[in-house]
Amino acid sequence: MLAAGLLLPFLPMLPAQVLAQNLCFDAAQLAYAYDRPAPGALAGPTVLRPRDLLRFLGGFGALNAVADLATFAVLALAPHGPDALDDRAVFQSAWFTENLLTQAVVMVLLRGGGGGLTGAVGRAAAALAAVGLLLPVSALGPTLGLAGLPGPYYAGVAVVLVLYGGALAAVRRRRGAVSRR
Repeated sequence: MLAAGLLLPFLPMLPAQVLAQNLCFDAAQLAYAYDRPAPGALAGPTVLRPRDLLRFLGGFGALNAVADLATFAVLALAPHGPDALDDRAVFQSAWFTENLLTQAVVMVLLRGGGGGLTGAVGRAAAALAAVGLLLPVSALGPTLGLAGLPGPYYAGVAVVLVLYGGALAAVRRRRGAVSRR
């Protein structure tokens, strides 16, 4: 948000959009309370390794920053309309959508154990992704200052998400912050 605020002549996301996005994030996170871990996940105690946790959090934060900057680049390179106001609404809508889709990817990839989209977290992630894709084109979208996205934006955001998901999976596969005794 800081980089976008410095690089753009408008707010990267309106306050109502940030609030709606946070409401969606929080609602989706409630699924963790109803999720069931993989059968072997609770077989023994886990040991927290603070140094590895800090390393993971630093890498995860840097990866998120790179994904956001890549999204800004994709949005800057995508075809623009003749009206600067349309560009603003499209940018804000694309970033809103990308953030919700990114959160859905994070929920699935960072969740411990299996389950994919079949568990509570997977279903919540799928619902979050659906909201991210459908809210801008719904009747509520214009109320929040959102607009439908042209096709090239979806393609660009999809490329960023695939690369982000691959990098996140690789970071997760590396040494974790917890271990079994």
